[in-house]
Amino acid sequence: WTALEALVRATVHRESETGRTLPERLIEARRLVEVGAAELAAARRTDQDTARLEAQLAEMTAADEAGDVDAFVAADLAFHDTVLHAAGNGLIAALLDPLSRLLVPARRQTSEFDDIRRHALEYHAAILEAIRAGDAEQARRAMHDHIEQTRDDLRGYVLKAEPSGQAA
Repeated sequence: WTALEALVRATVHRESETGRTLPERLIEARRLVEVGAAELAAARRTDQDTARLEAQLAEMTAADEAGDVDAFVAADLAFHDTVLHAAGNGLIAALLDPLSRLLVPARRQTSEFDDIRRHALEYHAAILEAIRAGDAEQARRAMHDHIEQTRDDLRGYVLKAEPSGQAA
């Protein structure tokens, strides 16, 4: 985990070979961890976890309405962190922790677009509802669909907008 910077450099170097950018690779890693975490969170969440998720979704909504991208990103990251912790297995949150500082610029980049923020709000609401209901399969599907939409939004809005086709 301490060699993250070297791994990032190697990943960026390989972008030209694979055509996948660092943000796309982050999304792949998130999908592998967060889909399962959402499933576990639905089965193990506490009332306090649900209340946190509700508050974070409300913060995301307020930030979106105010056009405050930084507040939106902070609430978005906090929402996902709560899902990871609600899974009830500290190792799961620890898996993504080394990537957390890489997620901030990537999330900020995507959250600049109004449509992407609206998509995120819709998917976060579905994730919250599934976790609140204790529906593990629906939580898994909702998180999977959210991360796939994030990938599609990255490709359709951000990467397409970059002159070179590569994310900054």
